[in-house]
Amino acid sequence: TLANTKLGKTITWCIFSDGLFCGIFSLIAIQKKHRALVYDRAEIAYWATPEQQGKGIMTEAGRKVIDYAFTELGLNKLLVGHHINNKNSEALILRLGFTYLYTEEQVFKKDSEWITCKFYELRSEHYNKY
Repeated sequence: TLANTKLGKTITWCIFSDGLFCGIFSLIAIQKKHRALVYDRAEIAYWATPEQQGKGIMTEAGRKVIDYAFTELGLNKLLVGHHINNKNSEALILRLGFTYLYTEEQVFKKDSEWITCKFYELRSEHYNKY
């Protein structure tokens, strides 16, 4: 939401290529500190239009968002998850350098069906600028 953006908890970029809207890439749940604890982490989220998938646009955008998260925001860790049957999303996450953490059942419900997701992380110490 706009309120979370103003609070520094979310940043969303609209992705365009050749003047066409392609999707979004976001840093969500940005958490820097809470009391005496330092977290410096966020989750990434993204969505691409079906017509623009498979063109490398989201890989390029993702690399820029990751670079921004680590170099501009000084984050230590990024997290991401995907629907277990979404192989395109899994491929993007792996291309971006994330490491598999775990699989969780019944993460959310969509169209009356509980969805299983796989989760990954990328830490700044393992980040290789492309």
